[in-house]
Amino acid sequence: MSRERLLSLDVSVDYAGKPGVLRNVSLEVNRGEIVGLVGQSGSGKSTLAMAILRLLELKGGSARGQIRFEGRDLMTLSERELRRIRGKQIGLVLQSPMTALNPALRIGTQLKEGWRCHGGDPAGWRRRAMELGEREPACGRGFPPALSPAAQRRAGAAGLDRHGDPASPAAPAGG
Repeated sequence: MSRERLLSLDVSVDYAGKPGVLRNVSLEVNRGEIVGLVGQSGSGKSTLAMAILRLLELKGGSARGQIRFEGRDLMTLSERELRRIRGKQIGLVLQSPMTALNPALRIGTQLKEGWRCHGGDPAGWRRRAMELGEREPACGRGFPPALSPAAQRRAGAAGLDRHGDPASPAAPAGG
């Protein structure tokens, strides 16, 4: 059975003063596949995820090579074009979700903001908050610090699931 290619890459990553952090990493993911990236702490899992999203510059890094998502080379897109894709079609849930969640805002408020920014179904954030609340009661109306790390990750993933498209990857990463 032939499947449509969702993501393919061949990329190398450098940081200032640390060339060759990742060298010629190749990966292919077809629509509907689930891929796990396993490695020791510091082996480059999060760096690869940040390279795919073209967010390395925020950490002083740079990527070279090719990263194709749904047939488009992400390395050639403008920042404006990337913003239309990030969080809507492709996203990242870190292993330590408190780095992405605002501890002073309720989970529902953060879901609502994500939906608003990325044009999701306006009622969707409330539905997702209720689903999360059924699994972990503190999640529905709670603040991130009150949640277990697993519930925080679910909340982060819920923030990416605005359109119910299981083919759009939400890449958990971290060491």
